[in-house]
Parts: sequence; structure tokens; C-alpha cells
Amino acid sequence: MGPQVGAGGAVGGAAGGAVQRLRWSAAGRAWSYGCRAERTALRARTPGRTTVGLLTRDIALDLGTAATRIYNAHSGVTVNEPSAVAVNTTTGRILAIGAEAGRMCGRTPAHVKVIRPMRAGNIDDFEVAGRMLHHLLLLAGHRGPGRTQAVVCAPSDTTGVGRRAVLDACRVVGVGRVRLIPKPVAAALGAGLPVQEATGTLIVDVGAGTTEIAVLCLSGVVAARSVPVSGDALDEALQHHLRKRYQLDIGRHTAEQLKRGLAEAAGEGRTLPVRGRDAASGLPVTLALEIEEVRAALRDPLERIVSAVTAVLDRCPPELSHDILERGVTLTGDGSRLHGLDLLLQEATGTPVRIAQDPGTAAVRGAGRCVEEPSLRHLLEAAPAR
Repeated sequence: MGPQVGAGGAVGGAAGGAVQRLRWSAAGRAWSYGCRAERTALRARTPGRTTVGLLTRDIALDLGTAATRIYNAHSGVTVNEPSAVAVNTTTGRILAIGAEAGRMCGRTPAHVKVIRPMRAGNIDDFEVAGRMLHHLLLLAGHRGPGRTQAVVCAPSDTTGVGRRAVLDACRVVGVGRVRLIPKPVAAALGAGLPVQEATGTLIVDVGAGTTEIAVLCLSGVVAARSVPVSGDALDEALQHHLRKRYQLDIGRHTAEQLKRGLAEAAGEGRTLPVRGRDAASGLPVTLALEIEEVRAALRDPLERIVSAVTAVLDRCPPELSHDILERGVTLTGDGSRLHGLDLLLQEATGTPVRIAQDPGTAAVRGAGRCVEEPSLRHLLEAAPAR
């Protein structure tokens, strides 16, 4: 079992036979591991770490609904973990954070709840989000209060309250200076788009909580829209369809597998197996779904995404529309991997559509460029005063 955070301010877990304890410092107002040996043990069991990552003071952070990603300057993406925390609701003790908590989803007893502290890119549970963020910063090489500076991706339509919550959460866990960057801008930078040029660029970031669409030009957002239709909405559409037609209950993980299986099944011309629980009898059931049935279940949320994209295009100045017609649309975010989404948008808009390389990490990599390249710092938003 991985690190565990106790309600009294301790994290327990086995690492090389030693028990790690995460303690709250009243003076520093932050969580920290109690001794050097324990911190060394944590670093030793974290894959993909480098010396540069351990020593860096500058990071980029993408607090997503489904995943939290951290980019260490000059080291790349060092943390890519589910935004999930498993909590014992009886004692209040945190049992697992990140990947381990994600694996528990849908498999826990009644007294254990897996919490996703982020919703639509905003903090939904401040305390749980703070503990999760501190744990992930440790994995990224965060080395004490005030020593880390961060560029954080923020939804383009987030409110002042939402911005304040993100800033406060970062400061509570010891991040010294925090700057924000609109997520569509960060995603465009990560996808290698020329956001600083006098050329129109259309970016569609399909996340787990929201889909953000933005037209960018000359380092600014010309037109933008955020809709609450994304990966989670697609999962819910599949769950609703199966329960309504077959009285079959499935979890979020099974719905994700169905979406991922679309491409493979389409290539082989076969059906998709789905396992769940019969809503009437409570017994396990296995069904074979046709590909077209799965696509039909996803049609409504996908059409809402397409409508939002065309609405943003309608608000573009004519010259920028011409640029987008030539350059096309770029998809980022984990939801952009859904088989057929690019072709659906291409048919609806009449423009070429491409999926960015490694679309899930495009936003945090773009924010990381702002950390590493001073010439891009003007894209950042000034953090409000405390």
C-alpha cells in the first residue's frame, strides 16, 4: 500500500521496510516528511525521477478533474496521477492518493469513499485537494515551503473565487509564487501552435470535466467558450444507455474501457464486450455491444461539443476564420483520443482537424514552456494580492 494520511496529521506507508510519516508543521503551515531518510525512501520508489527534477524550484501544474500533472522545469512531466483520494468516512483517515486511489474507485466497502476533489478544473473540496497536491508535489521533488514557484493552468471561465481557491491551495502546501495561465493558451503552446503570431488558431481541449474552445491570436483569446460536456459526460451517457436498455449497471472504469475499445473494435469489425451488474437480480452479466450502438449512445454529448465549436467559429472575425480554415482545428486533452471525434468535427466545420501529440499533457507542457522560456511570461496572469 502506498502513502496513507491519517486524520491526526500522519501519512503511513511502507518504503523499503520503513514507515513514512507526514507531519503538519504549525509554524510553517505545511505538511512535510519528518526525516531525511523518509524523504529519500519516497524519492527512491518514484519512477522516472532525475537529479534536475529534484533540485528545480520552478514547476507547471495542471489540476484536472481526472488527473493532476506536474512539469518540472528542464525535466518534463514528472507526475501524472489521477486526481483521486480514498478516505475512510468513519475515521476521516486518508487511505490512498493518486493512482492507488484511482484503482479503488468502484471497489471500496461502504465506509471508504474515493473523492475527486477537482470539478470542472476548479477545487471542489479544498482540504482534500490540499493534501493530494502536497503528496504529488513531494513526488515531483518539492523541497519545502517558499522554495517552489508555479505556473498553474486555470479554466478560461473560472471565477475570481475559483482562482483564489487554486492560489490558496498552492500557498498552503508551500508554493512560494503562483502565476496562472488560461488552459486553452497553455494547451495551444503545448501543441506547438503559434499563439503569439498574427494568425488565428482554434484549440479544442476536451478534458474530463469540461471542454474548452478558444480562438487565439497575438497572445490573446479572441473568442472562447467552455461547456460542461467532456469525458465524464460521455461516461455517464454510456451508463445511462445501458441501464435504460439492458438494465445493466456499469462503473466509470468500464465506461472508459468501452470508449477506448472503439478504435480497436472498428479496425477489426467486431463487437465490444461489457461486464456489469443486472439491476434487477444483482447478478454479474456480460453483453456484446455493436460499435454503432456505442456510438449512438455517445451522439448527444458529442453533438453538444460540435455545437459549441461552431458557435465559437460564428463569433470569429472574418480574417481569423480564413486562418482557421487553412490551419484547421487542434484537439488536446484526454477526451480528444475518442475514436471518430476528429472526423466528426471535420465534417461539421469543414476544416482540417488534428490531434496534438500526447494530447493529455499538452496543457501542462505548454505551462512548462512559460516556466522555462522568459519570452512567454507575458502570457501569464498576475496573481491577485493575498
